Amino acid sequence: MTEEQAIEIIDQWLMHPANCVLQPEPHHSAPAERNGFGVWGRQGNLTSDMHLAAIAMQSGAKLYTLDADFVRFKGLRWVEAALAVLQPINNRRP
Repeated sequence: MTEEQAIEIIDQWLMHPANCVLQPEPHHSAPAERNGFGVWGRQGNLTSDMHLAAIAMQSGAKLYTLDADFVRFKGLRWVEAALAVLQPINNRRP
């Protein structure tokens, strides 16, 4: 996949009416810190995960991801994106 193709796919995702881009509010990490996420967030590769989890929790959003590390964040509503895509196919009847 070329860079241009990847950007086109992302643009299509962002334009879908079911999606929105969330912005952090002041002190958006507070819910994460209260739930013990700070320990995870200090471990390099989990810093961005903690940031995304905090924004999702603050906004009451459900996070769709392929990253199973999000299971660590108690209180976060998240869905394994690959399963979400496959679920409608599995529920189809011939």
